[in-house]
Amino acid sequence: MILFTAEKTYLLGLTASNWIAITATCITAFIVIVGLFQWASSRKAHMQSHTPIIRTDYRMPNEETEGYVKITNCGLGPALLKEINIYINNKKVLGDLSNASSEAVKKIASSSKGRLEITELQNFQEGYPISRDESKIIIKFFLSGLNSHVNFQNELIKQSVQVEVKYKDIFERSYVSLDPQPGKAL
Repeated sequence: MILFTAEKTYLLGLTASNWIAITATCITAFIVIVGLFQWASSRKAHMQSHTPIIRTDYRMPNEETEGYVKITNCGLGPALLKEINIYINNKKVLGDLSNASSEAVKKIASSSKGRLEITELQNFQEGYPISRDESKIIIKFFLSGLNSHVNFQNELIKQSVQVEVKYKDIFERSYVSLDPQPGKAL
């Protein structure tokens, strides 16, 4: 009797075993498609959970403390530095990072009529890693002189100084951070 029903044709002239095979194939294809969507979704979530976010922090010098410019990885994953550029009035300061940062600070400090002393300079190479919650000083400096700190801050706002950091994440995606954002002051 089983042989008789297996050979019997049904809708579209297909046998019961043909219908079982077609149904199994459709269910398998559906499971594969759902699995691919879940895989893509989990991959996207994994990549987002390792996204670095680089921000630039500034501290203005005063009579007792040094001023500095530093970069901090506020994101969830490590960042690999590609390039750091400094802009004054939307013009890139030429040279490597240590020369560009010292030239920018010297240019602004010259208008503040104070004595400038640069105490620390860094020159990060391409591919330098910055881990999660890590900060790296670009430049530290000290100003001395009457009203030089107030003049320095005013000149910094007037000159529109910006720091651009280009970096990659562990998945080779590229990012650019520009602090402060155009149109905003420190």
